[in-house]
Amino acid sequence: STGFVGEGTTSKLNLNGKTIFNTNDVWKNKTTINGVTEENWSLLSAKTGTLIINGDGKVAAKANDCHAADVRDGGKMIINGGHFVGNIHAVYVLEGTAEINGGTFEVIQKYPDAAKADEFVLNCNDANRKAGTAKITVKGGKFINFNPADCWAEGEHTNFVAPGYVSIGKVDESGTVYYEVVKATDNVTSTADFITAL
Repeated sequence: STGFVGEGTTSKLNLNGKTIFNTNDVWKNKTTINGVTEENWSLLSAKTGTLIINGDGKVAAKANDCHAADVRDGGKMIINGGHFVGNIHAVYVLEGTAEINGGTFEVIQKYPDAAKADEFVLNCNDANRKAGTAKITVKGGKFINFNPADCWAEGEHTNFVAPGYVSIGKVDESGTVYYEVVKATDNVTSTADFITAL
């Protein structure tokens, strides 16, 4: 079953070094809350309420199943830490807001077009994003094979990174490409500036 945060509630989740995962399929199973039945898409869902996620730990979806987290019906999710592993999307916003201040994000099931395999780690519903009712703002975090400042999520060159922040491309010791979002300084406001500063 999915963990929902419902209407009018603000809940804080401290991952505290634990892992939230599923062994049975979650995708499109149904949950009924207060007489309303909805399909599950993720392990965690902010549905009309606010969910604040803190601490180290992992939210890891079963391969070929669901997203790690979603936001619906005007909900809000604030992610300050944790490692989110999803399928196609780690975090999906249908309607509402996701604010990402920290954590690590990646997908195990890739988008079917190999040229865009990791381009939707964060994603909004296209129509709702255009209407201003679905929004993702990134002020921190580490994104595996995904640049939140330049991706395909809402069309080519989508930028989820907040003004005053910059996404820096790096490569770890195993050769994996990742992007880290940090606060921009007076001298560093782009990847090129960061390279020059180094």
